[in-house]
Amino acid sequence: MVAPLRIVDAEADRRVLEERRVVIVGGVVGGHVEDELVAARQQPPAQQRADPSVRIGLGLGQQLRAAVVAQPEERNREPRGGLSALKVQDVGADGRLRPCQRSSLRYAWMMMPDAPLARTARFDILHAGSLDPGVTSTCSLVRDGDRLIVFDPGMVERQADLLDPLRALGFDPGAVTDVVLSHHHPDHTINVALFPNARVHDHWAIYLGADWDSVDCEGRQLGPSTHLIRVPGHSAEDIALVVGTPETVIVCTHLWWTAEGPADDPYAPDAAVLHASRSRVLALADVVVPGHGEPFRPGPDTPS
Repeated sequence: MVAPLRIVDAEADRRVLEERRVVIVGGVVGGHVEDELVAARQQPPAQQRADPSVRIGLGLGQQLRAAVVAQPEERNREPRGGLSALKVQDVGADGRLRPCQRSSLRYAWMMMPDAPLARTARFDILHAGSLDPGVTSTCSLVRDGDRLIVFDPGMVERQADLLDPLRALGFDPGAVTDVVLSHHHPDHTINVALFPNARVHDHWAIYLGADWDSVDCEGRQLGPSTHLIRVPGHSAEDIALVVGTPETVIVCTHLWWTAEGPADDPYAPDAAVLHASRSRVLALADVVVPGHGEPFRPGPDTPS
């Protein structure tokens, strides 16, 4: 994982970061020379590397021992042009952020690739989820160039509740090219096999047939107007689909169950992470498509 940075005090910060086994290398961003923050690889013992699950994890690349945390001070809504102030913090072995001395690790700037590159996609709801009676999940369809994308084919009373709306729009299940899973809870994944020809996307890989391609979701471009971002909150592996249409920027996510929240998700592993991810989405989205409800436009009463 690489985060482009402009270091405020290059020499002092370089010494501190190198002490933390973080390597600073030069790069070019937007025609200007920048620094990049690259974490050193953390190798587990050989007996652990023999475990298939550990090998898969290693395939994701370097594990960061430092994290860049966005501060919502400034934004530019131009595609791929938003600027956010950043603070560098250490990450402990338990994965939790640990504050660093401000005199050593200072504020920097990073290009935030959240806005869609284009605004040409078409968006439809196949099924609007609910929590009573019973539990059903909101399932969406996006047409973007040659991509036909289904988001969260989860629990419904009948599979026809997903397939009939799809066919009404003129598509058979075999025409779907991509399925995106917001997270791994069964109420959002149970009907993924309805789309036999689709690449399946989650937070750390793309799956097709017997192929497993380990690649992190952050910034993964699906079509000209659609990409994925990592938004941990409801679960540690949550991702969101960002969709640019001519009228709006739509974000499909389980950071909210419905327009009402809940304000504090009882399943969230870390409330602070949930609220930070919500802030990222609220800075971007004109419309939010929640996990179990109708799409809504964020407003002053939206839980953040």
